[in-house]
Amino acid sequence: MRAGQIPDYLQQFIHQHIHSVEQLEVLLLLRSEPQKWWSAAEVSKRLFTIENSAAMRLAALHDCHFLQKKVEDGHVPLYRYEPLDEETDDTIGALDRFYRERKDTVIQVIFSPPSNRAKSFADAFKFRRDDS
Repeated sequence: MRAGQIPDYLQQFIHQHIHSVEQLEVLLLLRSEPQKWWSAAEVSKRLFTIENSAAMRLAALHDCHFLQKKVEDGHVPLYRYEPLDEETDDTIGALDRFYRERKDTVIQVIFSPPSNRAKSFADAFKFRRDDS
């Protein structure tokens, strides 16, 4: 890995779970206050984004098992940072630190396709027609 380049395990994590900069920022916001329960409205105000978009990001992060969800009295869902395990928390922590230090590099990974190594590996399992 070259200096400043994002480690392979973080690239893999991003490609598997992070589909936009907004989604990453929602995750890191909730991680910054892990005891707080957040509504989509609160997240949208803090991040200056649209409430519906924040709601979609929160739901997606919950589906990835990064957030806990509760609904009190049938009202608005609330979310708080609570990843499935310590390893996931450590990875998200490393991504948080890397994003603060090299935001441009992380954004580039979010918008780039997976590495050629991963594509080559996946291509090895494709069935090809024999034209001979």
